[in-house]
Amino acid sequence: MNSSIITTRYITGVLLGAAVLVSGFTALAVRAHAQDGSVAPVLSNIASTTTDTGATISWTSDQAGTAQVFYGPSVSYGASSTFDNSTSSMSHTSFLGGLSPNTLYHFEVVTGNASGTMATSSDMTFTTATTTPPVASSTAPVISTVLATPTQTGATITWSTDIGSNSQVMYGTTNTYGNTTTLDPTQVTSHSVLLSGLVPNTLYHFQAWSTGASTSAATSTDMTFTTLIASSTGGGTGTSTGDAITDLQNAVAALQARVTTLEAEVAALMGGSGGTTTPPTSSGTLDQSNITVGAGGTLNFGGRGFPREENITITLNGSHVATVHADGGGNFSTGSLTAPTTPGTYTYVFTGSTGDVTSATVTVH
Repeated sequence: MNSSIITTRYITGVLLGAAVLVSGFTALAVRAHAQDGSVAPVLSNIASTTTDTGATISWTSDQAGTAQVFYGPSVSYGASSTFDNSTSSMSHTSFLGGLSPNTLYHFEVVTGNASGTMATSSDMTFTTATTTPPVASSTAPVISTVLATPTQTGATITWSTDIGSNSQVMYGTTNTYGNTTTLDPTQVTSHSVLLSGLVPNTLYHFQAWSTGASTSAATSTDMTFTTLIASSTGGGTGTSTGDAITDLQNAVAALQARVTTLEAEVAALMGGSGGTTTPPTSSGTLDQSNITVGAGGTLNFGGRGFPREENITITLNGSHVATVHADGGGNFSTGSLTAPTTPGTYTYVFTGSTGDVTSATVTVH
């Protein structure tokens, strides 16, 4: 065989062997580089599944690692899911709750490996489902006696219907609501729905819904309640302000609010003007009894001449607003209260634990 051909084939074989060795060493180096944690995970299969008020985000990574989702109505996000610090999985799922129906949301997913090297996806979007409440008609059930009994972080909404029907409540911090309870399909005439996860000392709007077995839906008017003030520990003037005492005071305030609401309904049934009753004479007086304030403005009532060391419950349209304590001289100050956001004339009722009642008229413009 020609020596030049042999030489060429020998050189070609040497080069091919060298290339194989280089490729093998490169793969080993890349694998070692990934194992030492300096290479970020590769994210893939990012998907979203939505309901009207939530979304489930899922994805995979080529390295086991943590999981978190940043999300919001714009690319600046502003909210994040619960951080999953487990570094043993390459399949990740995060649930996003408390979303608004029929709304576009942006999100990105983040995974970090055991060495803390992070990988972040590009910005992605999803749109929540639309909540379509049933349409009321003349054949719908008749809703009556709607009451709200608030606690610090929740409320029980009760109402009656003239025929057996299901139960559902829409609620939120404005009259556009944004939250809906799970439908209770049980056909009953006495309804009770629990709202949870609320913020203490906050005004909420709500509307009761009921649908009969073969009828369209009935809805109550927009109504409001205010959650109770959160318990606190520590010293103060007069009696102790420990958790048990505060909880008892709040329970009494809630009962008084329900009594006020029932009195208003009775007065309305008897032909009273606007469903309100005339408060009995009080020995206590308010510094201001006629106030004009802007919508959502700040109110601060002061009182004097009330029985000493008594609790005074403040209600608005039958809903509990706050509970204050008169000092040894029978004086109190409510501190800052937020006025209603809808223009109109409102009556704040101040009810002492010994029965003293007085009121103040607030005009919101």
